[in-house]
Amino acid sequence: MAARYVEITLEEMQERLSADKGWKIVDEHAHEYIFAFDVPSSPDIQIKVCSSIRKSDEVGRSVGKDAIRVLAILLTDQGTQPLVKTSRVYRTKGWRDNLKNRVVEAITQAKERESWGREKLQQRNKL
Repeated sequence: MAARYVEITLEEMQERLSADKGWKIVDEHAHEYIFAFDVPSSPDIQIKVCSSIRKSDEVGRSVGKDAIRVLAILLTDQGTQPLVKTSRVYRTKGWRDNLKNRVVEAITQAKERESWGREKLQQRNKL
């Protein structure tokens, strides 16, 4: 049996990515809500969750239109470098657990790639 789409509201996403756990809404000019988390053990690494929740009505896009995306970036005085883009989180019944798993995956992989990201920033800044 195929997984069924579930509508996710901004309130549900905020419960999962709560401010008391360090999550904040960023990118005010985007058309969807984007959440960010600064990794405490690696302060230059930021996890971003592109929620697919439209700012216009605070509800996720319709079925088949988009999925939740999780990525990690390196933020330094020298610039920003993408580090990780995980597989999509589909808006189905298990989205909360799947989102948690992707965030953990992004943190783990970003820590492994942090030195690579710093090298890429140095190379880019030499140009």
